[in-house]
Amino acid sequence: MILILDELMKGNLDIAEQVCETKAFWDRFFADHKSSSEAEIAKALGDEQLSYETVFDGDRALGKSSMPFTCLASLYDDQKGFDNNRALAVRVARAFQGSMVSIEVKGAATRAAMAYGLYEYDSALLKDAKRYLGIYE
Repeated sequence: MILILDELMKGNLDIAEQVCETKAFWDRFFADHKSSSEAEIAKALGDEQLSYETVFDGDRALGKSSMPFTCLASLYDDQKGFDNNRALAVRVARAFQGSMVSIEVKGAATRAAMAYGLYEYDSALLKDAKRYLGIYE
């Protein structure tokens, strides 16, 4: 997300349009995978990484850094939070870690899960967040 903010600060307004396009990408994704298991979502995320990156005109760094954030954002409502999507959001956050996406996407997924507070609902996500922060028990 830092890369997206950096591009916006430089005046690159195409980025705003591209981020808006990610909503349609995730709507299609969840139309097919909303009821899928964690393992099925993990496979689909790995299969779709390169397709997602095309939204950013092939800028792989922008795609990798934003994929988990936009994915979770597509499930989140600024008034209701995750509401009925909380279990799905946790399943998706866990699926990112078990998927074949790049290590950069997995790192961004940990940061996204932390930003959305999903570690509060799942011990595996809490463990990832602690490891990311350098807290070892």
